[in-house]
Amino acid sequence: MDLQDYFGVVARVIKNGSTFSQAKDAWAISVPHLNTILQQKQVNLPPELPSIEDVLEEGVCRGLWEMDYDTELGTDIVVFR
Repeated sequence: MDLQDYFGVVARVIKNGSTFSQAKDAWAISVPHLNTILQQKQVNLPPELPSIEDVLEEGVCRGLWEMDYDTELGTDIVVFR
């Protein structure tokens, strides 16, 4: 799968699996939940980005989403505006 197509798939999974956060005024999903969904959908990581953390960092660099830390959940979250 082309890397651009892969980011499109991940963006759809983020949007469809997230919940609206009024505090952030955006859609958010925890990284563990996102990883679980990607595994269930059998979306393999691209060879260029061997971990979900690499994928998320590259998405931030491309301006596709933001990363934050949710103190209530105690985990990193992906914020999708």
